[in-house]
Amino acid sequence: MKKAGSVHHKPAFSKASGQVIVEYVIMLVIILLIALGVLGFSYYFNLYGERMTDSVSIEYP
Repeated sequence: MKKAGSVHHKPAFSKASGQVIVEYVIMLVIILLIALGVLGFSYYFNLYGERMTDSVSIEYP
C-alpha cells in the first residue's frame, strides 16, 4: 500500500533532458550548415550558368 506523501517525481531538468537539448542543438547546427552549403552552391552554379549562357548565346539585333 502506498503512503500519501511518498510520491516520486522526476526532476524537471535531469541529465537525460540536458543530453536531449544538446543533441537538438547539434542537429540544428548541422542542418543550418547543410542549408548554407546548398545556398552557396546554388549561388555559384547560378553564376557559372549565366556565364555559360552568355558565352553560347547569340544576340540578334
